[in-house]
Amino acid sequence: MQISLKFYNHYSFANAGAMPLARAYFYDLGLWILVHMKKIAIDIVLFPSEEIRDVAIELNRKLRENNPPKITLDTESVMPHISLTMGVLDEERLSEAAEILKNIAADFGAMELEIPEIAVKTSSSGKKMSSLQLADHPELQQLHNRLVQDYTFLLEKGASPEMFHSSPEVSESSLSWVDDYLGKHSGENFWPHITLGAGELAVNFAAKFTASRLALCHLGDHCTCREILVEEILKG
Repeated sequence: MQISLKFYNHYSFANAGAMPLARAYFYDLGLWILVHMKKIAIDIVLFPSEEIRDVAIELNRKLRENNPPKITLDTESVMPHISLTMGVLDEERLSEAAEILKNIAADFGAMELEIPEIAVKTSSSGKKMSSLQLADHPELQQLHNRLVQDYTFLLEKGASPEMFHSSPEVSESSLSWVDDYLGKHSGENFWPHITLGAGELAVNFAAKFTASRLALCHLGDHCTCREILVEEILKG
């Protein structure tokens, strides 16, 4: 954000004795901007059951034995999840975002989801990524569509590294996922999955589970869920 200093220069020349007051004014204005204009990269997610969470963490550990440890899943700070929508949120509007999440959670019940297999896809950077792929599920698609629709006026583009949680460096693919989510990964392009990490897993796995925890999370690098900011239980 650019702020014109025309007033400051005019005021200082016209009334040099009031310079400390002018400096204080712009100092306070700067603090206000820092406090009130922070934006963060967020992901609205559905968490799997604890059983599937633990399976994802174990499979991630196996991946890291022979591949770069770009993602280290755990139960509290890099949480396995199903992404439903992403974007940039002004922290001042977090209460609005929380209210929307509450209303949506009231309209949807817990979901019985299925993992038919482990999927391996090639990222935009040419590296293989393994995920727990979810089977098509009408209610999950409806939840995704509703979230995209109701958060459209709140979420922005323009993601930058400082908007991510605890990440001095953020990959270009992470920035692209946040900015391109609506255009490339939503609607008919929605692909529900739980990311396991970099590399290819030669493991057969299939399971069914119940998911009911809906959350708004602060994103870390590689679009990891680093901090839960708001959480609701599906109870419709």
